Amino acid sequence: MDNQYDNRTAIDNVLYWQFVKYNTLSKLVYNEYATDDSDVINVYIDLYQILVTIHRYTKINNYFCICAIVINYCAHLRHFFKKLNVYANIVLVYGDKSSTNITQFIPEYNTFYKNRIKSNGKINSVVKSNMELLRKLIPYLPNIYLREGTVESAVIMHDIIQRKLIGVAPSLVISNSLYMYQLPIFSKSVKVIKKSNSIKMQEDTTYSYNNFNALEAYLFEVKNVSLRGRFNQNTLSFIMSILGIPKLSVLSMGVNYKTALRIANNIPIGYEHDCDVIGEIYDEYITKNKMKNKPSVESIINRFKGIDLGYQYSLYKLLPEYSETSFLNKLEDKDAVHYINNNYFEKCPIYLDEL
Repeated sequence: MDNQYDNRTAIDNVLYWQFVKYNTLSKLVYNEYATDDSDVINVYIDLYQILVTIHRYTKINNYFCICAIVINYCAHLRHFFKKLNVYANIVLVYGDKSSTNITQFIPEYNTFYKNRIKSNGKINSVVKSNMELLRKLIPYLPNIYLREGTVESAVIMHDIIQRKLIGVAPSLVISNSLYMYQLPIFSKSVKVIKKSNSIKMQEDTTYSYNNFNALEAYLFEVKNVSLRGRFNQNTLSFIMSILGIPKLSVLSMGVNYKTALRIANNIPIGYEHDCDVIGEIYDEYITKNKMKNKPSVESIINRFKGIDLGYQYSLYKLLPEYSETSFLNKLEDKDAVHYINNNYFEKCPIYLDEL
């Protein structure tokens, strides 16, 4: 247990460390929205990615700190945008990845995090209790929503944006997920802020990316290479299929990034998400270049179906949860909220005044 888990750092410290600081937010928001004059912004928080991080730890100072700190993060962000005269709608998205939509194509998908969650029963139990409390509290908080699902958080966010479920406004996503690199490609308005999830790092490595540089940002993180030149951002799903998503237990298929980019360059514009065309282009390339011992066309297509956000979204729309929109319902009872705050969060209060 001591070798696998940190039993000295309290989970509330880990959670607060994941807040993006105001000075960092100021720089990134200015860079990404310098030409945008909207007075409303839709902010999406990848709650699964935040909570999966604390399963490396076992120390708990306050049982309900998770719920309080998550809501305080919403207050933290709303207060920041308020200073810019921008109102922030906030959506907490918890996609637990339990659906077989991806694992039917990539059985090993997310096994590392699944095993971490399963083996840390203590924190898993606390997370479940806090999620239950979040479900009760969030409906009472103005324009803050909790959207849960069994698929990738990026797929859920894409759905909310495409269906305009919380209105039309610039979209900001806060997530450390490698899968999230695809979201700006499919939802062009999205800007993503990514913060290092290592509490031990001395330097803040927070950065942002968008639909013009998501491919380069992905390659820098996964392969530590800085690309120069113009690349078709829409081929990112294919690139990810070839090179893998290591933090989600999806390993490289044995093709280096330069070859992957060359193959991707042959994909016709407008067909970057067509499984059949992807297979044909790949087969043609390895045959022409006499590449032996490379992944089969079938394995490439299966990997692509499991990773491509567009394909996964088409599967998501077939699930019953796709039609469930009760998360949009809001309630009003300030006395009840203050009662819960005073009785459950005495040692870890919620900043209600900032909401």
